[in-house]
Amino acid sequence: GFVIRKKGVTSESDMTREDKRTISKMTDFILSCGMIGAWDTDDFDTFIRKLVDDSLTYDQMTFEVVRNRRGVPEKFFFFFFSTYRISDTKFQNEYASKGINLGYNKSQFIETHMNLPRYKNYLPTHVQIYNNSVVNEFYPWELCFGVRNPSTSIYQNGYGLSELEELINIVTSMLWGDEYNRRFFSQGSAPKGLLRVKGNPNEKALQQFKQQWQAMITGVMQSWKTPVVEADIDWIDLQKNNRDMEYNSWMEYLIKIACAIYSIDPTEIGWDISKSGGGGLFDGGQEERMQHSKDKGLYPLLKFIQRKLNKYIIEPLNPEYELVFVGINGMSL
Repeated sequence: GFVIRKKGVTSESDMTREDKRTISKMTDFILSCGMIGAWDTDDFDTFIRKLVDDSLTYDQMTFEVVRNRRGVPEKFFFFFFSTYRISDTKFQNEYASKGINLGYNKSQFIETHMNLPRYKNYLPTHVQIYNNSVVNEFYPWELCFGVRNPSTSIYQNGYGLSELEELINIVTSMLWGDEYNRRFFSQGSAPKGLLRVKGNPNEKALQQFKQQWQAMITGVMQSWKTPVVEADIDWIDLQKNNRDMEYNSWMEYLIKIACAIYSIDPTEIGWDISKSGGGGLFDGGQEERMQHSKDKGLYPLLKFIQRKLNKYIIEPLNPEYELVFVGINGMSL
């Protein structure tokens, strides 16, 4: 869960009655994602679920903050991430001072963008695009555009690189592995062996043998029975090696790599690695691995969300207070 507390105050007994009243109002505001009683916003649980899903999938966490004329937040909500883009005006200082731009020279950029309407000496830093048209512009305090994995690469253009994008090859290999296994059962293209009939039997005798063989082994009730036939035949075994173990080890390797990128323990997704070798994140008992998983994966994610909520919502409401996630070692009050 989370609590809202006054900065610098560690004990509830140190807070005044007014502090407790303020905290209660701010908590209700967060739980309702805005003004209490509003029906057009998600609750905080739904808001967090949407936010975390987009952040882990695309490394783009965006939510709008609607303010009143006094600049105080009235509500915040989550919208489809792909409609938001970084505006070139966000990098106005770099463009104007260094002449580095996207299709403009320095004089063209100043002429085109420096005369845009400013508010508090800021230009819009983000836009919302729908049907290839800009439908909204956002100043820095109106839209949270959170990137957990920022990069200095000029090819990223200010956007992040999600864990899922790093795992493109791993996920593709998982899909190929599943498809290979699925086709094994659907097509049966890997027979356990071959029957070689010796001599030169005529076609009629060969067809009669095929019918006899199928009648003895076809069906679930006939599984694993040893047929006895009147024919001079040899059995050629095609399964000298246990290929299933190689498939299992390959899939286990892919799952471990994916869990390592997301900094979680495979046990959290239902994959038991207790009987397999491991190292680093996968050492120790299950309890130790789960705690290590929380410290390396869940804790940084919650700290990131916590910082964004405090910057865009809590501080504009009252800078003397802060939102803190609790219930995890290292973050509990």
